[in-house]
Amino acid sequence: MTKETLAPRVPEGDLIIRGATIFDGSGAPGFQGDIMVRSGRITAIGACGSAAREIEATGLFACPGFVDIHGHSDLSLLADRRGISKLLQGVTTEAIGQCGMAPFPVPQTRHEEFRALLAYSWAPVEITWRDAAGYLAELGREPLGINVCPFLGANVAALAPGRTDQFSAETLEQLWGLSLGLAYMPLCQWPTEDLDRLAAAAAGKTVAVHLRNEGARLLESLTEALSLAQKHPVALEIAHLKASRRENWGKMRDALAAIEEAKQRSADVAFSVYPYSASSTFLAATLPDWLITEGQDRAIELLRQADVLRRLREDYESGRGFLSIGPENILVAQVEAEKYSWAEGMKLSEAAEKANADAFSLAVDMILAARGQVNAVFFSMSEEDVRQALAHPLASVCTDGLALCPDGPTSRGKPHPRCYGAFARFLGHYVRDEGLMDWPEAIRKCTSWPASRLGLRSRGLLRPGYAADIVIFDPQALRDTATFDQPHRPAQGIRYVIVNGVISVADGQFTGALGGQVLDPKKEQRLRPVGGTEDAQLRVPG
Repeated sequence: MTKETLAPRVPEGDLIIRGATIFDGSGAPGFQGDIMVRSGRITAIGACGSAAREIEATGLFACPGFVDIHGHSDLSLLADRRGISKLLQGVTTEAIGQCGMAPFPVPQTRHEEFRALLAYSWAPVEITWRDAAGYLAELGREPLGINVCPFLGANVAALAPGRTDQFSAETLEQLWGLSLGLAYMPLCQWPTEDLDRLAAAAAGKTVAVHLRNEGARLLESLTEALSLAQKHPVALEIAHLKASRRENWGKMRDALAAIEEAKQRSADVAFSVYPYSASSTFLAATLPDWLITEGQDRAIELLRQADVLRRLREDYESGRGFLSIGPENILVAQVEAEKYSWAEGMKLSEAAEKANADAFSLAVDMILAARGQVNAVFFSMSEEDVRQALAHPLASVCTDGLALCPDGPTSRGKPHPRCYGAFARFLGHYVRDEGLMDWPEAIRKCTSWPASRLGLRSRGLLRPGYAADIVIFDPQALRDTATFDQPHRPAQGIRYVIVNGVISVADGQFTGALGGQVLDPKKEQRLRPVGGTEDAQLRVPG
């Protein structure tokens, strides 16, 4: 039972975390001791003296704040800066702008395509900025629940006229890296040579890649992405590695072998995984290439034509392309059309039955009514593949989700439960209950390893001088409670979360105090040569 002796807000002054079992994030075994914090920094670890504020943490684990290396909170944190779903699972830092989908630069035209690319991460926010500088200023105007490391989303940047200007060194130096959504427009149409130019522009930074294909062409798509790290001095992050669709289950072993081989050839490569066998994206992303490559506006118009619908239905009925994993394996998460809000939280097959319609027609009607803004969850992965990926030493744990709140403007819909539960599920279910790995290694995957992949200079480890981003949790009580039916349920077992010295979670409850900020890469980021981190205190796998 923890006891906080004074008020939870620590904007300045001293704090001691007393008697915790400390895991420093490096992969080293835990040890019992104290942690002293002063002015937002860790000042001492071990046997500490007195302080103005103390947290009694005997029997609890203390470790660095979790680093979500792949998230989509770009707009949700503007709609509600608290970010409770991430805080209450121990996340203190998130890399945003992933899958090529950052909310800048805002194109002068092609607004439907811009909106479509942000369908998964959309939140009720008025977009008042035009470029990276404007977005960063708006995001940094007030404190946030968590720290953020914004990336340049190549797919959105490619919509702007003079698209090559968007990938300039001046733009990238404001940001933490570059993300490529190769499964989405317009990059799904770009040849590898064009991607080479983008990787060259991001030299010394992290390049996060959502593969062109995570199913039948998984291995070929992985080879293409790995070539970027073999040719350019970038830290390549394969986003949310998976083998999707039953006929591709088992390919994870070959995918991991390919990554290991590339690393042995000096490629700076790693990957992220979320601990679920279900994925989530916008429903229109499952439209076949012959339709979606027409662009969002044109594809919507084509869906109204009888000959196009006939061809699409033929594909569907033959098990190819659109809805091909089966409507019984697709959950409707959110529909930006009041007409179909009743379907949220239902399997597409169940919604079709309720509407007295076939699943194909209902899905098309929802996409048309919402102008493509339909999010869905897809039950398409093998549990064994997920376990293999999580256990690999090059894997970081991620949410691939948004920072949400169980009340307020981000509480609607049925989002993937990973938004609230990914880290708690990994540590509680896979580590404690199933023994997939030991605690030091599991915590490394959530802290120092993703921090090193981003080039964070002073986060991800408990070290004197490092930022006071600290999580204190009960290893026996830690668990995810969010489900696909009730996803807006915070994790349990996280007792305290400290962000830049500010206690945002105390005794398992959100305190209302926000310590997060937009992290400036010019101040916080360590640029690294190809081959990985050079931090002698950090164990690097491989």
